[in-house]
Amino acid sequence: MLSVPTVPLGVSAPVVLTYPVTSAVGALDLTTVTSVTFTVLKPDGSRVTWTGTTSGITTATLLTATYAFTGTECNIVGSYQVRVNLITSGGSTPCEPPQKLLVTVL
Repeated sequence: MLSVPTVPLGVSAPVVLTYPVTSAVGALDLTTVTSVTFTVLKPDGSRVTWTGTTSGITTATLLTATYAFTGTECNIVGSYQVRVNLITSGGSTPCEPPQKLLVTVL
């Protein structure tokens, strides 16, 4: 696991979730990523998708995936398993290896 951030129930902007994504040289060129989504497994077992953005400087081997909370998505206390998906003109690619970010809602 990358990190375990803790947020309050109903967290909203300006709080953001950031996730650094790296790519090996010769693998996916991260400058071709047009957007990102976050696949989320909520504590009740339901699966949702959050639409994110890239932020900061993106290179062929590094980008930062960002999600700004709106106040509605973290509505259950517990651990949320979050996985980043990279969107390119060729479709959606989940980040590999499948590192998941845990967000704990109190």
